[in-house]
Amino acid sequence: MKSLVSIIIPTYNRAHLIGETLDSIINQNYPNWECLVIDDGSNDYTKELMEFYSKDKRIKYCHHPDNYKKGANACRNYALRNCKGDYIKFLDSDDLLITDSLLIQAAHLQNNPHLDVSIAYVNYFNGSLDSNWKSKPKKLFSDDLVFDYVMGDFFLSTAGPLWRSSFLKEHHFFFNEKFYRLQDTEFHYRIILKGLNFEFLDRAVVNYRFNTPDAITLDSSDRNLGSIFKYWLYVLNTAKCQNTTNQKRMERFVANNISLVFHRILLNQDSILNRLKTTYIYWRDLMCTLKNANIPAAQKLKFYAGIIITIITGKGLRFFRIT
Repeated sequence: MKSLVSIIIPTYNRAHLIGETLDSIINQNYPNWECLVIDDGSNDYTKELMEFYSKDKRIKYCHHPDNYKKGANACRNYALRNCKGDYIKFLDSDDLLITDSLLIQAAHLQNNPHLDVSIAYVNYFNGSLDSNWKSKPKKLFSDDLVFDYVMGDFFLSTAGPLWRSSFLKEHHFFFNEKFYRLQDTEFHYRIILKGLNFEFLDRAVVNYRFNTPDAITLDSSDRNLGSIFKYWLYVLNTAKCQNTTNQKRMERFVANNISLVFHRILLNQDSILNRLKTTYIYWRDLMCTLKNANIPAAQKLKFYAGIIITIITGKGLRFFRIT
């Protein structure tokens, strides 16, 4: 009997898009799947639409439990704890599975029992599938996975991997519900730190809709920028223990990202007083960044000058670049 694949989809007010996603799942040439759609409190016509799609007993629709934190991460975690599949695929509610995606990746895991995950890349499209481009990593294999992942040469999209369920659950790999941006990046980074057995299929399995008007990725609020800052700080504090041959280069790269994100956070503040308050809140983490990345004294002085200039004028980006 073919292994059961659990497809997990969080959704919020995507009734105008999720139907296409569910159609792409129903049209898979691998029939042994269940799809868990977790609604995070939609107030459009998602409920009515899901009543129609739930006629297919493989599609399970439920509302986000009141005792769970709101957000896509909590929805994914709820479904992850309750799904029954041997394999797990995470999708967004506007992704489109290519017809043979589940067949190819499930066979990959079935034929290679030592693998924790089958990884493939995605096609990005904006409006029309006729105009799409591949999101293919520079590297499909790596001798220094932590370094290549942090530097962006090796990356995982949310929808690209098909995970072995036992691997995620036995190691308690869940999405961090305190993150509002880079939640999938942080999730994959934790897994890579632990170590995983994987192979990369040199093909696309998902069409990923890019730049939808309501996409959260377009939101540069303090909350989202704070998540990005927290991610890079976590990377700096954990990657320091990896003893990679490219340690210094990676630390400078991460410190530069932390610095640039902080500058963007400062620019979000509407007054000198608020920029001062924000600097106070982030000061300790910024000092730890400069110390842990072994930033030279001259660059530290440049960074301090940049903070003062930005607080007063709202400018000063060039002072925040760490090389």
